[in-house]
Amino acid sequence: MDYTKWIGSLLLTIIICSLLLFLMPEGGVKKIAKILATILIFASFLPVGNQFFSDSRDLSYKKYLSDAELSLKEAEAKYKNEILRLTREEIAKRIQVQAAEWGMETDVSVSLRIDESNQILPESVHVLHHIPVEEDTLMKLRQWIFTNYQIKPRRQSHIFK
Repeated sequence: MDYTKWIGSLLLTIIICSLLLFLMPEGGVKKIAKILATILIFASFLPVGNQFFSDSRDLSYKKYLSDAELSLKEAEAKYKNEILRLTREEIAKRIQVQAAEWGMETDVSVSLRIDESNQILPESVHVLHHIPVEEDTLMKLRQWIFTNYQIKPRRQSHIFK
């Protein structure tokens, strides 16, 4: 903002208001004119005040955007972890259901990874068998896990309790 123009307009406002008040007759009209002149002079301060407050608003808005961006990143990380947890639980539950269909009693845990394209992929599976199973049934489960989740048999651990 050009302060020389503002000072010039402020001085012009003061001079005009003073001149009008000097020429005005005494009475109720002069009292109202004094109030209006005071308001007019204070109004001429607004451009400077507006400039000051707009700068502070810009700074607070930038801070708000920065805080919002940070909150968004935190939320994204939180929900990504939540999605991973839910995906892990869902895959483990499906493997457990399939194993139960073949007569196996199991506890299953799955580990996941996120690849370069942000895709969630199963990385390994750990199956705890509560009762002994036949080798054919175990091979069927290994093959089913590989077919459905692309977890190779070497990335599958089957432990018998």
